[in-house]
Amino acid sequence: MIPLRRTQVNHAIGVFKVVLLAFSLLAFISFTAMPGNGDGVYNLNLRIMDWDLADAVSNAQVFINNGTDYVKVSDENGWANYTGLSGLVTVKVKYYGFWVNGTFSLTVSQDTVINVRCNLYDVTVKVVEAMRSAYLVGANVTVFNATSSPANKIESGVTGNSGTVMFKNLPNATLTFTQYSGFFYSIIIGNETRLVSSDNSKLTLVSNQNSLTVNTNSLLIALCNS
Repeated sequence: MIPLRRTQVNHAIGVFKVVLLAFSLLAFISFTAMPGNGDGVYNLNLRIMDWDLADAVSNAQVFINNGTDYVKVSDENGWANYTGLSGLVTVKVKYYGFWVNGTFSLTVSQDTVINVRCNLYDVTVKVVEAMRSAYLVGANVTVFNATSSPANKIESGVTGNSGTVMFKNLPNATLTFTQYSGFFYSIIIGNETRLVSSDNSKLTLVSNQNSLTVNTNSLLIALCNS
C-alpha cells in the first residue's frame, strides 16, 4: 500500500504544479495585454482640426483639465500631446483669443488619439468700391481679432482679378476686416467688423474711405495701387 500512496502523492504534486503553471501563464498574458504603460497613466494625443477636418491647425492653445489646467500649443502638424493622464479630463481650444470648440469630456483609460473639430471656417472676401460697386483688384485685406493693430493680426491677403481673396481657418467670432490700397499698409480704404459663422461663407466689403471713383459704364473694375 505504501508505494501506491507515494504514487498518488507524487501525482497530486504534479497536477498542482501544472495548475500553478497554467495560472501563472494566464496572469502574465492578462498583464501584458493591458493598454497603456502598465502604471495606470496613459497618453492623450489631440490633433486640432478645422471645421471640415481638412486642415490641421497650428498655434492653437489646447487646455485640458484633470484636476488642474494643462495648456499646450499645437505644433506645425496640429498635435498637442499629453502624458501621464488617467480618469476624467475636459478639453477646450482657444485660437487667436476665441474659444473655437465645444468643451467636451472624456475618460482616459488607455492611450487615446482624437481629432478635435473646431469652429474654424474658410471665408471668401470680395472687396468693392462705394460709388458703383466695382470690385477692387490688388486691395490688401487684413483680418484682426480686435482693432486693426499689428498685435491683433490674424492673416492678410490681396484681392485677385475677380476682386476676391480667400482666408482659411478663421475663428468663429466677430472679426475686423481692414482694407488697404495695394500691398502695403499705407492707405486705409475700408474697415468693417463682420461675424464669421459658417464654413465656405462669402463676405462683401465696401471700401468707402479714400474711395475711388469709377467713370466708365463698360468695365466696373478698380485697381488699387500702393
